[in-house]
Parts: sequence; C-alpha cells; structure tokens
Amino acid sequence: MSLLALFALNVSFAQDLGEKFGAPIGGKSSQFSNSGFSLEGDPQAVKLWEEIRKKVYNKEMLKISDVKGSPYTYEAFIPAIVMYGGEKEREFYARYNAYNDEIEFKEYNREEAPIYGLLKSPRISCVINGEELTYMQYSKEGEQAQGYLLKKLEGPRYTFFTKDRRIIKKKRTAVNSLQRTFPARFAGETEYYISGPGEVPVLVSQKKKKFVKALDKGDQQKALDYIKEHGVDLKDDTQVIKLLNFLNSGGA
Repeated sequence: MSLLALFALNVSFAQDLGEKFGAPIGGKSSQFSNSGFSLEGDPQAVKLWEEIRKKVYNKEMLKISDVKGSPYTYEAFIPAIVMYGGEKEREFYARYNAYNDEIEFKEYNREEAPIYGLLKSPRISCVINGEELTYMQYSKEGEQAQGYLLKKLEGPRYTFFTKDRRIIKKKRTAVNSLQRTFPARFAGETEYYISGPGEVPVLVSQKKKKFVKALDKGDQQKALDYIKEHGVDLKDDTQVIKLLNFLNSGGA
C-alpha cells in the first residue's frame, strides 16, 4: 500500500478540535499569527472552539484572537522528507504543531494549498530541518504515552530525544497599578528523553542531580566530572549531546 493511502486529511478544525488546531476552513488555510486565527464563516468550528474553551478556561470567556503566540515549532512550512519504514517516501512541505503533537504538511508551498495531517504511526516519520520526528511510545513520570519525539543523538548506549511542547497559559489581569496584564498565550518548553538499546525513551530532568541519576550507575560519576570540568549547561541540548557522546564512547 502506498504511503499516500495511509495519510489522513485530519487537520480539519471542524472535524475534531480536541486534537486538531489551525486547519483549512472554507477551503482556505487558517493564518495563525501573533494576532490569532479566524473561524469566520464556520459556525461548527466556532461551536467546537467554545466547547474546548469551557474545558480549558473553566467557562471564562476567551476568543481565539486573544491567544497570542504560535503553537508551531516553526511557523512556516519548510521542506521535509516523509519516511515510511525507514525509507524515503516523498518530499513535502511540513511544520510541527507542538500544541497538538501533529505534523501538518502541504504538497506545494502555496498559501492556497490544502493542509493535511500526517497519520500517526510508528512506521511513519518526518525529517524536518534535517532532524527526524518519530511517533513512538515513551515514558513520562511513570506513565506510558505516545507522541512525536525528535531524535537528536543515536548511540550504542544512550539515544537522546527532545520534545517541543506548547501549552496555553491563561490570561492574567492586573489587580493594581504595580502589576501587568498578560494575555492568554502559547508558552513553550523542551523536554528531554533518554533511552538505552531497545528501551522505551524516559523523560529526564534538566537539573543536574536528577539528570545524572537517570544514567547507568557506572556512568554517574563520569557524568558529574564531565559536567564540572566542561561547565555543562543541561538546558542546552547541544551540550547534553556532547556529554552523552562522551559516555557513549566509554567516558574516555
């Protein structure tokens, strides 16, 4: 079966707002920007937005245009390669919706081109900006989950992934002249996941003691020494990659 047959046109906001965000409406792509996006002319989509708004905001009135920022890692569609079973299948233009954990793609990089949602399957991955997003199982705070992880390093002992997340932070209204009012906005954070050979990736802390504790016992002191000697900032994933490369090489 062709990979195209496995794709689903499932980014439609009116179909499933709980999982999809910012989709073609009335045959046109929603333009998501710092000022929000429009649902004009689509009463069903507006109704669905109201339903999720009530759940997220405890019935506080919120318009879509009130949410600032972006749910995307990269706002624009950029060249990407869709992989199926580890083999290159097609080239598209794609972007990652970190709020919905969704890869959106277009066949042509034109504003009027329809937007599709990539089917979520462990056999299907997407290389965007030279890095591979793979839908897979992982462990977060003792709970099993599935979603997209970005593979940053693959080694004989440690494989390292990151996950870009977006959440909506509620509007904060100043109660006096000494405070500031902040609009509802998308806020981002990056999670780290590490796995050993054949293991499920596990969420690890970016705090030194907890991060080191997640490593094999035989590597913990080596990691501490390396972090101290090189002044490693664990919030910088490029420095984490260097640390794990050091451990993958035997700590020599």
